[in-house]
This record gives sequence, structure tokens and C-alpha cells, in this order.
Amino acid sequence: MLKDKKCIDFHAHPVTDSFRKAMVDLGIDPIEEDGFPLPKWSAEEHLAFMEEAGIDYSVLSAPVPHIYNGDAPKARKAAREINDGVAETVRRRSDRFGFVGLVPLLGLILLGFQMVYTSGYNSGYLDACVDAKKGVEPMYVLIETES
Repeated sequence: MLKDKKCIDFHAHPVTDSFRKAMVDLGIDPIEEDGFPLPKWSAEEHLAFMEEAGIDYSVLSAPVPHIYNGDAPKARKAAREINDGVAETVRRRSDRFGFVGLVPLLGLILLGFQMVYTSGYNSGYLDACVDAKKGVEPMYVLIETES
């Protein structure tokens, strides 16, 4: 799928309607959390930007702020809705888009995404907890103690 691509953007954040809705449903204020409002985004505008910039393929991943606000069931529901929204964009243009699935730490379920991006407690990324020398073992310990 990607072997003929020349330029891959691995840092693209789709601010979809489902992400905007999740922020409201979770009571998260992007300006309060991160100091700036959510930008406007559409797949069509992103594709136009890619053409202009010479980008062949974009791997989409969730923007900030992160979705875990202390309410695990709401965060899981939000993650599913956000992933479904981004997956639909990717299905329509799989020749130009892929995505990294968003999963809140306390609801960690691998769903066959290209990768899994996790966030929890608004205190950092899961990969910050994974010791490169020990592999993923600390992740499992963290999940067992947090869930």
C-alpha cells in the first residue's frame, strides 16, 4: 500500500465533528486545557494542503486535549466515536489517509488499528511509562493497577 509513496506525514490531527462533540460531552475545554481553540479541519482542506505541500499520505492521529477526564465509560464511548469518525474519512480516501486509533488508558482494547495511541489522567503518554529495555511489561503492570 505505501511502497510507492514518497512523502508521508505522520503528524496530522483531524479535528472532526466527533472529536468536537467528545470535548463537549466530556466537559473538556480545549482553551483551558491547552491554551488554544480547536482549529477548523476538513478532509477536503487537508487533501488540498497535502497536494500543495507534496505530501502523498497522511497518518491521522487524535489532536489534543486528550479524552480521559476521570470518567472511564465516557472516555471509552468518546474514543469509539472519534475512531469511527476518523475511520470513515480513511475509508473514503484510504489511498491518502491512514490513522492511529485513540484508546483511553483505562479502556485499553486493541481493535486492529495500525497503532494504538493512549492517554490517561492528562498526565502524559503511556509510552512514557514503557521502559525501552524491558519492552511493554510496564504497560501491562500499569494497566492491571489502573483498571
